Amino acid sequence: TNQKTIGAVVTGVAEAVTIAGVTFAAMALKDKKTREKVKKTLIGAKDQAMDYLETLKTDLNVKEETQIVKKAVTKDK
Repeated sequence: TNQKTIGAVVTGVAEAVTIAGVTFAAMALKDKKTREKVKKTLIGAKDQAMDYLETLKTDLNVKEETQIVKKAVTKDK
C-alpha cells in the first residue's frame, strides 16, 4: 500500500541522513583542533544545562515554599 511505501522511503531517507551525519562527524573528528572545539562545546552545553537545572530546582523550591506561606497566611484570616 501507499503508506508502507512512504514509510519505507522515509526510513531509507532517515538511514541515509544518519549515515551521512556519522560519516561527517567521523571525518571532522579526525582533526585534533576540531575534536577540541567539539569537546569544549559539549562541556559548555553540559555546564549550561546543569546551571539551568539548578535554577529550575531553586525556582521549584521557591514556588513550593511560597504556596506553604500562602496557605498559612490564608488560614489565619
